Amino acid sequence: MKVYVLGDGCYSDYAIRGICSTKKKAIELKEKFGFEHDPEEFELDSLELIPSKPVFFVRMDKEGNTTEVESRRTDDYGWYNVMCAFEKEFGFDADEDLYMTVFADDKQHAVKIVNEKRARLIANNKWGVKK
Repeated sequence: MKVYVLGDGCYSDYAIRGICSTKKKAIELKEKFGFEHDPEEFELDSLELIPSKPVFFVRMDKEGNTTEVESRRTDDYGWYNVMCAFEKEFGFDADEDLYMTVFADDKQHAVKIVNEKRARLIANNKWGVKK
């Protein structure tokens, strides 16, 4: 069975606004609410479409300077690691720099995602503390 996902916004502001059982209904809702993106089609209960974005490893210091951005191939890690760890895994190296692996559109998007994580950690006084 196929489902049609309605998304709106971009980068940090992106959110799924609805999921429809038909493309026709998804297009109707997109037009009614003025959503920015066309509906995306997914096969229900399938892992073949995940991840939909490339994977990047990013290292960043506390001031927000990016010291490393590296594209990673998802098939190097296996599906379990891709699905369970990448978006949640982060840590701190010996220099107390944040490192994180994320799904992103490109390197710039990956840096933005990690920078937002950095800001949340600092705001919550959690810099240097994993979870």
